[in-house]
Amino acid sequence: MWSQEDFASAIKMLGFSEVSDYRAHAKKELLKSQVLRLKVGSRVRVSDRDVEEAFLREFEGGTLDTEVHLWHIFFPFAESSDAADLAKLIEHAKKIREMAVSNERPFEDLAREFGGDGSAPKGGDVGWFVKGRLQASLENVAFALKDGEISDLVQSTSGLHILRVTERRQVPIADVEEAKARVRYELTEIEFAKEYKKWVKSLRTSSRIVVRPLDEPLVLE
Repeated sequence: MWSQEDFASAIKMLGFSEVSDYRAHAKKELLKSQVLRLKVGSRVRVSDRDVEEAFLREFEGGTLDTEVHLWHIFFPFAESSDAADLAKLIEHAKKIREMAVSNERPFEDLAREFGGDGSAPKGGDVGWFVKGRLQASLENVAFALKDGEISDLVQSTSGLHILRVTERRQVPIADVEEAKARVRYELTEIEFAKEYKKWVKSLRTSSRIVVRPLDEPLVLE
């Protein structure tokens, strides 16, 4: 469990000088998110038919899922570190990535020497994954990679990663309802993004500039 000192160090890595500043920012962002979900989310419509059609397209007629064989070089965050420590870690990870991309040394050798988790002795092999099994930041990158391609640095909640996918294959769907729920979530996020753009455009169209005295800023009403 993190101590108060660990928490203070973590928020400094995010650019906040005081815990109170971070809490105020987090509260503001939460309120903004709630307003957006209320204003925009109510406009989003994803029907069961939409989900079923997308499910059949994405999962080869509703029977097969895609999984990728994932490898990584992992650089964990220290339990207590500051912005300077993070900058050093990023620079270190970038140098290792450059060595991997240029084939100066094999990816597996770099993972064995510099990897910071249990996959290091195996050359960074973390196994096979279908969607829904990884953190979103890792999953989005992993499934976008071509076979053999090496990713840029990817941040997770625990550290930095250099990802590589070596192969992919089709496997039977393990849980149909879970797969459909995943499809519904993805469709909802896509529709939310579309409705958000429409909402912002409508705000700009309906707003007008009000001229205030010179010592007051221009505002939209």
